[in-house]
Amino acid sequence: MTFYECGNELTRDDAIIIDSTNAGTKALDFNNANWPTMRGAMRGMIDGVKAAQPSAKCGINFCVADVGASDALWDGMQPDGSGGHPKVRWDITTWHNYEVYGDIFNIGTDGAGPGIDLPTYCKARYCVPFFITEWNTGPEKTQSYRATYITSQLNLFYAARKTHNIQSVMYYVLDSGNNTFGIVTNGTALNPPYGAFTTFTSSHADT
Repeated sequence: MTFYECGNELTRDDAIIIDSTNAGTKALDFNNANWPTMRGAMRGMIDGVKAAQPSAKCGINFCVADVGASDALWDGMQPDGSGGHPKVRWDITTWHNYEVYGDIFNIGTDGAGPGIDLPTYCKARYCVPFFITEWNTGPEKTQSYRATYITSQLNLFYAARKTHNIQSVMYYVLDSGNNTFGIVTNGTALNPPYGAFTTFTSSHADT
């Protein structure tokens, strides 16, 4: 099976999100005038992939707590609340979750709280698999902090893989060219993050 993520953080583009500090839980957080352009781009990418490879699975990507955007796209709604617009229907819900955004299993609905269990919400709302296609802590963190974060997050994701419909998690990134995100630099292991990642993955089968 081949998977495609049709768009990368489009709901967080300056032309779409009105205030990037908002969590994105309300449709009104997004630019009404520019919404049809983004929606059309998403639908076009999905249609293009399906035309060339009908069996492929297409994902649409969201960030932070952008359920205001994902719900509006799924239901054919505009940010102003009007309905009856073209719907965006994806095969996979994909999400980016960096530490600064909050715990994806208890993410703040207004950027602070109270929180919602985002994978559970998406499982019930869209009934398609859930991929976390980028996750990490911040680039300013120490390597020892990053290693601990990698282990703790992988433990959480692995424990929730069946109960929360999480079919894939993708660490960002293999090699960032420096020590800000990756686990290797120019092919050389960046420890302790590399050790934390490889130790966990080698001892936890994908079952």
